[in-house]
Amino acid sequence: MHDYALMIKVTELYYYKKLQQKQISEMLRISIATVSRILSEALNSGLIEVKIVDVEHKTANLTRAMKDAYGLSDAIIVATPDSPNAEYLKKLLGKAACDYLMDQVLPGSAIGMGPGSTMYEFVEAIDPRQFRSGITLIPLMGGWSIGGLAYEVNRLLSTAASKLHCDFSLMPCPALLSSEELKNKLMREPLIEEILHKWDSLDMAVFSLGGEVEASSYPQLRKSEVLLADIKKEGAVGDILGRFIDKSGTVLNNNINKRMMSIPVEKLANIPMRIGIAGGASKIRVLQSALKSKIVNVIVSDAITCETILAMEERDHE
Repeated sequence: MHDYALMIKVTELYYYKKLQQKQISEMLRISIATVSRILSEALNSGLIEVKIVDVEHKTANLTRAMKDAYGLSDAIIVATPDSPNAEYLKKLLGKAACDYLMDQVLPGSAIGMGPGSTMYEFVEAIDPRQFRSGITLIPLMGGWSIGGLAYEVNRLLSTAASKLHCDFSLMPCPALLSSEELKNKLMREPLIEEILHKWDSLDMAVFSLGGEVEASSYPQLRKSEVLLADIKKEGAVGDILGRFIDKSGTVLNNNINKRMMSIPVEKLANIPMRIGIAGGASKIRVLQSALKSKIVNVIVSDAITCETILAMEERDHE
């Protein structure tokens, strides 16, 4: 048996300092063969322990923990990529949400959809061979007329419907109106009123959650940094289909929310399956709020985001 102190030194250099065996042999003035034998001996003696991380097992445990903590119908959790690229994470989440929904949807279902860059990846992931007869796609909010048009809800719906060979409706008005009075008038327009009635009979809804106010990419609001600053002061942690919510999941009573043409949160909460997609640091607080208030009952997220939320929940109960 080799000297115990030498074994510790070699294993430290190899596993913690990440040095090559050749570098260790030169540093300690021993042969490479001796370094190799010491590492084997350290492993066999129990001095070091090698663990193979089972990503699927870890994700399964997280899924159970999230479902238990928040009473979810389901949780789809992807491994957080090593790359900090937010766009790559959106691709993973969009694909995971698409695969899940296509497994769950039944012929004849009415599905509400939201806008956004993550939902764009959801639509991109649709396989045209995933045909489901008789389904209908319904927009959950009004459209965008400027900025981010690739992510605009009407465009996403039409693209998704083309891939799935299914029926769809469009929302023929902006998401954000100039006044609450105008919004109320438009809600009584026959074409728009027809869409609003369809919100009452949706079987499923799939939408991404808008993150921290400073990270918001909502086109109309980006024109006014003052508005965004005021919303943040009011305690907004993010938005659900354009409606800003606080940390308890309550919709803020502000002018922006009153002018927003989107499904009311209380009506959204009545849809049997509500799939909320959110991942990354800027989505942690809004996802936790949506979970606490039961706005979503199925989540598509990533491991680090879910681990952080569970840790926050644990701290809140200490």
